[in-house]
Amino acid sequence: MSSFQEIKKLIKGNNWYRQAVDSRQFFLWTPCQAVTDEFNPPAIYVFHKVRWEGFYVEKNLVSQAENFLAKTKKSLIELKKYKQKFIQAAHDLDRIFLKLSKIDLGSLNETNLKKLLAEFDNLVYKFWFVCWLGDKFDPEGFNMLNREIRQAGLSLKEEELETLTQSTELNFIESSELDLYKLVKEHQENRRSISWVKEKLEAYSKKYYYIENSWLVVKILKVDDFLKLFNKLTKLSLKDINERIQELQFCKQNRNKKIKEIVKARNIPQDLQNIFYLYRQLAEFRDFRKIYTLKSNHFYQLFVERLAVLYDLDINLIYRALPHEFIKKDISVLKGSLKRREYSVLLVNKTGPQIIEGNQAKKVIEFLHQTMSAKYSAVKGFSAFPGKVKGRVTLVIGHAHFSKFKTNDILVAPMTRPEYFPLIKKAKAIITDEGGITSHAAIVARELKKPCIVGTQIATQKLVDGNLVEVDATKGIVKILK
Repeated sequence: MSSFQEIKKLIKGNNWYRQAVDSRQFFLWTPCQAVTDEFNPPAIYVFHKVRWEGFYVEKNLVSQAENFLAKTKKSLIELKKYKQKFIQAAHDLDRIFLKLSKIDLGSLNETNLKKLLAEFDNLVYKFWFVCWLGDKFDPEGFNMLNREIRQAGLSLKEEELETLTQSTELNFIESSELDLYKLVKEHQENRRSISWVKEKLEAYSKKYYYIENSWLVVKILKVDDFLKLFNKLTKLSLKDINERIQELQFCKQNRNKKIKEIVKARNIPQDLQNIFYLYRQLAEFRDFRKIYTLKSNHFYQLFVERLAVLYDLDINLIYRALPHEFIKKDISVLKGSLKRREYSVLLVNKTGPQIIEGNQAKKVIEFLHQTMSAKYSAVKGFSAFPGKVKGRVTLVIGHAHFSKFKTNDILVAPMTRPEYFPLIKKAKAIITDEGGITSHAAIVARELKKPCIVGTQIATQKLVDGNLVEVDATKGIVKILK
């Protein structure tokens, strides 16, 4: 058991890379443990209420990213091996998803529930053990890519860089959009009945029930949820519908065509082509991982609900547990521990994981924040898309803050995810704590041509609602004016 002084020494002795999101502990503990085991400790994970933050030794991430980039520059063999492991872990999750979907967890006794939770949690661990490569590129991925471009003697335009690093595949939001547009087209062309529409949307909802989930909120979307959007799309002209379908259907083909044109026009050497392919794959992996994250959280939620009934515990206390604690620990002891975890820290060191609770955890969190604030005195990061604008800051830490965001606000967030897209469309500029060139914020900002700075590490702590700021996304600097 590490003392507070030992933890302070650990914190002060390293440069940390920070991630943050609103989440339930139950959903994130296992991914945290898996990620740390894969890239080697130490790592520190903290929860204060529903706010999660992960702290990683930056040099460890950078060195592993550099090593993988060097291998990929020579050959795509390692990248292909990694992708195979990633896909296999996803297929294993698919099988347990199917198994769980056929079981009524509410009817299981304690023994069978624990057995099933252990099986599921183990597969989530294995998935996260192999799916975190893209995050390793976040701290220095921009600089690494720019270095390789300079060494090749090239100077690329912003739109060329966007094309060469953007995934050629549709993301899961675009895929769901395409499928829905096809249903609307069929309905409009053949005047299908409302019973036909509901039958098709029933199948659609089984495929995309998870798309509004997050690390914090789990919502099972059903026919009526999608029917509202379906009815809205039926007001579009058939011409507009066909144009959007064509755009989505030929997206991959068009993106690949543009890549080939740039490669030929710029005479990009094969080793640099390999690196650009790596970055496109990293963007694709992130979206692929998101699908399995949102589905996993759906099933974790079902376990949480059953555990709350089984042990007669407030569901908010269940959320504070590590899944495996219900498998291995005495419940009477665990109950007392969970009550102290409004603030909690998971310290993963070479000696193994350690959970710190209550006031001691609060002291660790405060010291981490003080250390990070002192290190990052200015708000600056990487330019994901250039531009210079002034505006008022609105902090959007999670879904609960979406309603306060107004058109032309400066969006400041720990990171963005697909559910942030409507806000990004309204934003004058985007600033995030974390993320790199393949992050969601960077990709969407380039697509919408919005000034964007990612990887500031500290924006959500240095900026407050209403701050008047100047965002120089060309230089990656945020200046507080008032």
